[in-house]
Amino acid sequence: MIISLLTERQVEVLTLAVEEGYYETPRGTTHEKIATQIGVATTTVSEHLRKVEQRVFSALHEKIATQIGVATTTVSEHLRKVEQRVFSALIR
Repeated sequence: MIISLLTERQVEVLTLAVEEGYYETPRGTTHEKIATQIGVATTTVSEHLRKVEQRVFSALHEKIATQIGVATTTVSEHLRKVEQRVFSALIR
């Protein structure tokens, strides 16, 4: 399962980000607000979300590219468009 690639703290930050609307358009929250809610620095939230996105999407891109026999970059282009849906589904 992809969520198993994340640390407990990364799951905590991701969960709060999704619940507070970080991946909505327009964004429902900011790194600053998330940081305040969980008691960490803003830079820590930024770092966690960057790592979450990198780990989750790298794993998804590789798996899908292998399954359908296309280049990972092709899959990457398409999956970036559905970022919000993927993260919402991961925590529900």
